[in-house]
Amino acid sequence: MAGDKPKVFASAKLAWRDVFRVVADMPAVMWAALILGLAYALVDIVLLHGMGRVPSSLGGMLARDAVTAAWLFFLTPLYLAIHRYVIIGEVASGYSLAIEQPRFQRFFLCTLAIYALSQVPGLPRLFGHGGFTVAATFALTFVVAFISLRLIVLFPAIAVDAPGAGFRNAFDDTRGCFWRIFGILIVTMLPVFVVIVGVVISLGPLSAAGRLIEGVVNALSLALAIAIASRLYLRLSDRLGRPGSGAVEVGAA
Repeated sequence: MAGDKPKVFASAKLAWRDVFRVVADMPAVMWAALILGLAYALVDIVLLHGMGRVPSSLGGMLARDAVTAAWLFFLTPLYLAIHRYVIIGEVASGYSLAIEQPRFQRFFLCTLAIYALSQVPGLPRLFGHGGFTVAATFALTFVVAFISLRLIVLFPAIAVDAPGAGFRNAFDDTRGCFWRIFGILIVTMLPVFVVIVGVVISLGPLSAAGRLIEGVVNALSLALAIAIASRLYLRLSDRLGRPGSGAVEVGAA
């Protein structure tokens, strides 16, 4: 491996530091993330009136999935910019939707695949709400979480054109690190989770104001998740390889 296994609290501290650096050095990127977060929240508010917070029909689920897919598409340039900033020190001057780049295409398709995978645990409720449904949902949730966390280093590898950026290499590089990665995410995201829970309790889960605040907080959550993935890539990448030709790695410290 590229280094020792990452420490939980040190990794959380680095992720928060990286996000503050992104805010200072790439304000346009964070503003774009906030605007997209608010736009997604506004669309979600409209959908809430039509189908409820948790759609019970397949059509309702597909409608919300289509909105989320579009949101992920427009977020892809921001994901790439933050990954490249943390790993190779590249400062993006603004929002650039470079659809023609193979890097953009691969990143978006992999993001879409993980999102589609994350929806699998919700499928059993389409067939009922009994004990089997609960057990199936729980089991599928663990499987999806295991796969997703083991693949977390794939995305920064794609962002910096690492020569071995592939699903199998990502799995190999994170072997034996599932619980450590899980712990890093929990510790890093805990303050954000507390804020979201506070908003939901004070304003209500279906309130428009609550959804808008949640949209803003989600922008911070995404930036943190990207920073975590980037730092894990820097520590764990072996088979994935280091940044591609032409990239100068400056974010390993």
